[in-house]
Amino acid sequence: IHGIARRTNGDPLEGVEVIATAVGKRGMLPERAKSDREGHFRIDNLPAGQYDLTADKDGFATARDEGHALSEAGAEACVLVLAEGVEVSVRVLSSRGEPVAGASGRLVSESGDARGFTDAGRMLTSLFAGKGVSNTKGILALGNFAPGKYSLEVSRGSQCATEPVVLEDGPPMTIGVRLK
Repeated sequence: IHGIARRTNGDPLEGVEVIATAVGKRGMLPERAKSDREGHFRIDNLPAGQYDLTADKDGFATARDEGHALSEAGAEACVLVLAEGVEVSVRVLSSRGEPVAGASGRLVSESGDARGFTDAGRMLTSLFAGKGVSNTKGILALGNFAPGKYSLEVSRGSQCATEPVVLEDGPPMTIGVRLK
Protein backbone atom coordinates (compact mmCIF):
# COMPACT_ATOMS: atom_id res chain seq x y z
CA ILE A 1 0.00 0.00 0.00
CA HIS A 2 1.38 3.39 -0.93
CA GLY A 3 0.20 6.95 -1.21
CA ILE A 4 0.61 10.50 -0.04
CA ALA A 5 -0.46 12.41 3.07
CA ARG A 6 -1.60 15.98 2.48
CA ARG A 7 -2.98 19.00 4.30
CA THR A 8 -6.42 20.23 3.30
CA ASN A 9 -4.75 22.90 1.11
CA GLY A 10 -2.98 20.13 -0.88
CA ASP A 11 0.51 20.62 0.57
CA PRO A 12 2.37 17.39 1.42
CA LEU A 13 2.59 16.51 5.10
CA GLU A 14 5.75 14.98 6.59
CA GLY A 15 5.84 12.68 9.62
CA VAL A 16 2.32 11.29 9.35
CA GLU A 17 1.97 7.83 10.91
CA VAL A 18 -0.06 5.64 8.56
CA ILE A 19 -1.40 2.37 9.96
CA ALA A 20 -2.84 -0.43 7.80
CA THR A 21 -5.14 -2.86 9.62
CA ALA A 22 -6.29 -5.98 7.77
CA VAL A 23 -10.07 -6.34 7.56
CA GLY A 24 -11.36 -9.75 8.67
CA LYS A 25 -7.93 -11.28 9.37
CA ARG A 26 -7.77 -12.05 13.08
CA GLY A 27 -4.35 -12.17 14.66
CA MET A 28 -2.67 -10.06 11.97
CA LEU A 29 -0.94 -7.09 13.56
CA PRO A 30 -1.34 -3.61 12.07
CA GLU A 31 1.54 -2.45 9.87
CA ARG A 32 2.76 1.15 9.85
CA ALA A 33 4.84 3.69 7.97
CA LYS A 34 5.76 7.40 8.27
CA SER A 35 5.38 9.88 5.44
CA ASP A 36 8.52 11.53 4.10
CA ARG A 37 9.15 15.23 3.29
CA GLU A 38 7.04 14.95 0.13
CA GLY A 39 4.23 13.25 2.08
CA HIS A 40 4.84 9.83 0.48
CA PHE A 41 4.46 6.63 2.47
CA ARG A 42 4.75 2.93 1.64
CA ILE A 43 3.81 -0.21 3.56
CA ASP A 44 5.36 -3.26 1.89
CA ASN A 45 4.98 -7.03 2.22
CA LEU A 46 1.26 -7.09 2.93
CA PRO A 47 -0.85 -10.01 1.71
CA ALA A 48 -3.71 -9.26 -0.69
CA GLY A 49 -6.94 -8.22 0.98
CA GLN A 50 -8.89 -5.28 2.35
CA TYR A 51 -7.22 -2.79 4.71
CA ASP A 52 -8.46 0.06 6.85
CA LEU A 53 -5.95 2.91 6.82
CA THR A 54 -5.61 5.57 9.50
CA ALA A 55 -3.30 8.58 9.35
CA ASP A 56 -2.27 10.47 12.50
CA LYS A 57 -0.05 13.44 13.19
CA ASP A 58 0.03 15.69 16.25
CA GLY A 59 -1.98 18.83 15.59
CA PHE A 60 -4.28 17.17 13.02
CA ALA A 61 -7.53 15.21 13.07
CA THR A 62 -7.19 11.53 12.16
CA ALA A 63 -7.82 10.69 8.50
CA ARG A 64 -9.30 7.33 7.49
CA ASP A 65 -9.58 5.27 4.30
CA GLU A 66 -11.64 2.17 5.01
CA GLY A 67 -11.73 -0.92 2.83
CA HIS A 68 -8.65 -0.06 0.77
CA ALA A 69 -8.20 -3.00 -1.65
CA LEU A 70 -4.79 -4.61 -2.17
CA SER A 71 -4.55 -7.25 -4.90
CA GLU A 72 -1.64 -9.53 -5.83
CA ALA A 73 -0.74 -6.90 -8.46
CA GLY A 74 -0.71 -4.10 -5.87
CA ALA A 75 -3.00 -1.22 -5.06
CA GLU A 76 -3.73 2.21 -6.42
CA ALA A 77 -2.06 5.07 -4.58
CA CYS A 78 -4.26 6.57 -1.91
CA VAL A 79 -4.40 10.17 -0.78
CA LEU A 80 -4.94 10.77 2.93
CA VAL A 81 -6.00 14.34 3.74
CA LEU A 82 -5.51 15.56 7.31
CA ALA A 83 -7.40 18.59 8.61
CA GLU A 84 -6.05 20.62 11.51
CA GLY A 85 -9.19 20.06 13.55
CA VAL A 86 -10.01 21.22 17.08
CA GLU A 87 -7.51 20.59 19.88
CA VAL A 88 -9.33 18.88 22.76
CA SER A 89 -8.26 18.38 26.36
CA VAL A 90 -10.22 17.27 29.41
CA ARG A 91 -10.02 18.48 33.00
CA VAL A 92 -10.77 15.39 35.07
CA LEU A 93 -12.11 15.89 38.60
CA SER A 94 -13.08 13.46 41.34
CA SER A 95 -16.62 13.42 42.72
CA ARG A 96 -15.27 15.82 45.41
CA GLY A 97 -13.98 18.26 42.79
CA GLU A 98 -10.26 17.43 43.14
CA PRO A 99 -7.99 16.91 40.08
CA VAL A 100 -7.50 13.26 39.13
CA ALA A 101 -4.14 12.02 37.82
CA GLY A 102 -3.89 8.83 35.75
CA ALA A 103 -7.32 8.95 34.10
CA SER A 104 -7.64 7.86 30.47
CA GLY A 105 -10.23 8.92 27.95
CA ARG A 106 -11.40 8.97 24.37
CA LEU A 107 -13.88 10.65 22.06
CA VAL A 108 -16.27 8.41 20.13
CA SER A 109 -17.89 10.00 17.08
CA GLU A 110 -21.61 9.75 16.48
CA SER A 111 -20.82 7.21 13.72
CA GLY A 112 -19.07 5.00 16.28
CA ASP A 113 -15.43 5.71 15.35
CA ALA A 114 -13.32 5.91 18.50
CA ARG A 115 -10.22 8.04 18.72
CA GLY A 116 -8.27 6.53 21.49
CA PHE A 117 -5.52 3.98 21.73
CA THR A 118 -6.88 0.87 20.03
CA ASP A 119 -3.39 0.10 18.66
CA ALA A 120 -1.09 -1.20 21.43
CA GLY A 121 2.08 0.19 19.81
CA ARG A 122 0.61 3.68 19.55
CA MET A 123 -0.67 3.46 23.13
CA LEU A 124 2.76 2.56 24.53
CA THR A 125 4.54 5.23 22.47
CA SER A 126 2.05 7.84 23.66
CA LEU A 127 2.26 6.78 27.31
CA PHE A 128 6.06 7.04 27.28
CA ALA A 129 5.67 10.51 25.73
CA GLY A 130 3.32 11.55 28.57
CA LYS A 131 0.15 11.34 26.46
CA GLY A 132 -2.98 9.33 27.08
CA VAL A 133 -3.43 9.88 30.83
CA SER A 134 -4.30 12.91 32.93
CA ASN A 135 -1.49 14.72 34.75
CA THR A 136 -1.40 15.78 38.42
CA LYS A 137 -3.59 18.80 37.59
CA GLY A 138 -6.21 16.47 36.06
CA ILE A 139 -5.50 17.59 32.47
CA LEU A 140 -5.82 14.92 29.78
CA ALA A 141 -4.78 15.91 26.22
CA LEU A 142 -6.83 13.95 23.67
CA GLY A 143 -5.51 15.50 20.44
CA ASN A 144 -7.13 17.16 17.45
CA PHE A 145 -10.53 16.19 16.09
CA ALA A 146 -12.72 17.09 13.14
CA PRO A 147 -15.84 19.10 14.01
CA GLY A 148 -18.85 16.93 14.84
CA LYS A 149 -20.84 15.18 17.56
CA TYR A 150 -19.00 12.89 19.97
CA SER A 151 -19.35 11.05 23.24
CA LEU A 152 -16.53 11.66 25.72
CA GLU A 153 -15.61 8.60 27.81
CA VAL A 154 -13.21 9.07 30.76
CA SER A 155 -12.24 6.56 33.44
CA ARG A 156 -9.81 5.80 36.23
CA GLY A 157 -10.22 2.49 38.00
CA SER A 158 -13.91 1.92 38.77
CA GLN A 159 -14.77 5.62 38.39
CA CYS A 160 -16.02 6.89 35.03
CA ALA A 161 -17.86 9.65 33.22
CA THR A 162 -19.58 9.89 29.83
CA GLU A 163 -20.58 13.24 28.33
CA PRO A 164 -22.01 14.29 24.94
CA VAL A 165 -19.70 16.75 23.15
CA VAL A 166 -20.20 18.93 20.06
CA LEU A 167 -17.00 20.21 18.45
CA GLU A 168 -17.03 23.23 16.18
CA ASP A 169 -14.14 24.87 14.33
CA GLY A 170 -12.35 27.25 16.63
CA PRO A 171 -9.77 27.60 19.37
CA PRO A 172 -8.60 24.74 21.61
CA MET A 173 -11.33 23.33 23.84
CA THR A 174 -11.10 22.04 27.43
CA ILE A 175 -13.99 19.93 28.66
CA GLY A 176 -14.60 19.47 32.39
CA VAL A 177 -15.83 16.13 33.74
CA ARG A 178 -16.43 14.66 37.21
CA LEU A 179 -15.85 10.97 37.72
CA LYS A 180 -18.55 8.97 39.53
